[in-house]
Amino acid sequence: MKYFIVTLLLFSANLLFSQNADDLEYFKLNNDTVIFYLDNVGDITIKSRSEFFRKTRFKKNSFNYDGKVEDYSLNNKIRYSCFYSNGNINGKVTKYYPNDQVNYTGYFKNSLRDSIWLFYYPGGNKEKVVYYHSDTSFLKEYYDKSGKINFSDGNGKYKNSIISGYKQTTTFLISGDIKNGTFNGKWIRSGYGQSIAEYFENGIFIKGSSYGEIYNTKPVITLTGFDLHENVDIYKFKAIPNSSTRSYSISQMLKYKNTVNLGTSFTPELRNHLMDFSQENNLSNYWCIVQFIVTKQNYVVNIVAHSNYDLITNEVKQYISTLSDFEATKPADIAENCAVYICIYCENGKIIIPDYAFNSSEVIMNLLPEK
Repeated sequence: MKYFIVTLLLFSANLLFSQNADDLEYFKLNNDTVIFYLDNVGDITIKSRSEFFRKTRFKKNSFNYDGKVEDYSLNNKIRYSCFYSNGNINGKVTKYYPNDQVNYTGYFKNSLRDSIWLFYYPGGNKEKVVYYHSDTSFLKEYYDKSGKINFSDGNGKYKNSIISGYKQTTTFLISGDIKNGTFNGKWIRSGYGQSIAEYFENGIFIKGSSYGEIYNTKPVITLTGFDLHENVDIYKFKAIPNSSTRSYSISQMLKYKNTVNLGTSFTPELRNHLMDFSQENNLSNYWCIVQFIVTKQNYVVNIVAHSNYDLITNEVKQYISTLSDFEATKPADIAENCAVYICIYCENGKIIIPDYAFNSSEVIMNLLPEK
C-alpha cells in the first residue's frame, strides 16, 4: 500500500513538473556510458549551465574511469581525448581548439606527463616542443605564430599566456628565460593590473613575490597553466536551482527538514540508511551517482542513479523517492525547481559523501540557525 501511494504521488508530481528536465540534468546514461555536463572550470553542473560534456565509463570495482575518455563541446565537437587504465591516465592525449585545430598532443604514464608533447597555435602552426619525464618538463623548441623559430636548443626568451590558478579562467601573460630547457632566473606574470615575480634556478623554484609578500612554495607560473580537462571534478554534492539568480539569501535556499545545510540534515540520514543496507547485503565497496529534482511543489522527481551494483542503484532510487521533507528554493518568494546531484563512495564499509554546496559556488558550512 505504501509503495502504491509513493508511486501515485510521483506520478502526480511528474504531471506538475513542466520544466524541460533535460536542462536540469547533471548526467545522462547510455548503457554503461555516462555523459557528465561540466562548467568552464571542469566541475559537474546542470546541462543549462554547462560549457562541455564528458563521455566515459567506470571500472566495476572502483570509482575510476575505464578506457577512453572524451570531452565534447555542446555542439558535439571533440575537445579532448585520453585513455585511462588502472585508475590513471596512460597513453596518448589530444586537446583541440574551438576551431577544431589540435591544441596539443602528448603522452601520460601513470597520470604524469611523459615523453614528447607537441603544442600548436590555433592557426595550425607549431608553437613548442616539450619533453616530459614524470611531469618534469624540458622545453626544447619554441616558435612564433608565423612559424619562425625562436629557439631550438632549449635556450632563449619565452613569452606566452596561461590560465594561472587552479579552477580559474583568467589568462595572464608570463615571460622569462629558458636555460637548458627549464625556467631560469626571474619570471614575471602580468595582467589585470597585477604583477608577480618568481625566481628559478635550473628549473627549481626559489621564491616568489606578490604585493610585497615573499613565498617559497607553490609557484603560480608554470609552462602550460591550468588545464580544465585534466582537472574534471564529478565528486560533488550540490544543488543548482533553475534560475538566472546567482545570489540567494539563506531563507531562499533549498531546504531539507527546515534547514539549508543539507550536509548536516540530509547527509547523515542518507549515510545511515546506506550503512544499514550495506551491512544487510554484505556490501563494503561501491560507488553511486544520483540526481533528482525538487519541484516547485516540493516533490522529488526525475530520480536517476548509476552504480557498480544494481542493488545500490535501486535502493538509492527507492529511498530518495520516499523523501517528503524538501522545500523548494524561493528567490523573490517565488518557488522554483532545483536539481540535486550526489556522488556517494563506499570504501571498506565507510560511506563518504562530499561537502554540500548550493548554486555551484557556495559551500554550505556552519551557517547560523534560521530564525
